[in-house]
Amino acid sequence: MIEIKNKSGVVICKVDAKTLEGVELGGVKLIGANLKGANLKGSYLNDADLTGADLTGADLTGAMIYGANLKGADLTGANLKGADLTDANLEGSNFKNANLHNADLSWANLNDVNFVGANIVGIDRYSSRWECGFR
Repeated sequence: MIEIKNKSGVVICKVDAKTLEGVELGGVKLIGANLKGANLKGSYLNDADLTGADLTGADLTGAMIYGANLKGADLTGANLKGADLTDANLEGSNFKNANLHNADLSWANLNDVNFVGANIVGIDRYSSRWECGFR
């Protein structure tokens, strides 16, 4: 059993698994979750609410994050190689030094997103609101 806590240490979700790799968390409310350094490779976070979550250094390689709300989330140094962020709300999120190689950001809200130092080679950004607030 894995307990996911918020930044204050309060348990906000319990997952019946030994690891978060490949776990199904679609639609789950993880507002303010502390997932710093978490192994979420291949996980399903579609339509999850990760508003203000701390995902610094997390491994989200190949994760399905489409339609998720990551408004104000911190993904500094996170690995999102090949992740699907289609239609995700990334407004105000921090991707500083993150690896987004071959990630799909189609239709994502990229207003005021910090991509300083991020690897954005090969990303798919079809019809994203890319020009708005790109740093």
